[in-house]
Amino acid sequence: MHDLSAGPGLLVLAALLCIAGGLLTFVTAGVIALCTAISYARSVRRVRTLHRQITHGDHCTTLEGP
Repeated sequence: MHDLSAGPGLLVLAALLCIAGGLLTFVTAGVIALCTAISYARSVRRVRTLHRQITHGDHCTTLEGP
């Protein structure tokens, strides 16, 4: 009888661990995707700013020299 009562408890525990592991995987993937998106957006903004500076002649004195 004791084994029968412990069985469902272990099954529930295993199911909860699987669910927690799945959620942790999704959260980790989401954090990685968010960090990647932020890094990509920053690099795109940096390239656009640099391109605008070169195109419109802002701060071009440092690039051209005397």
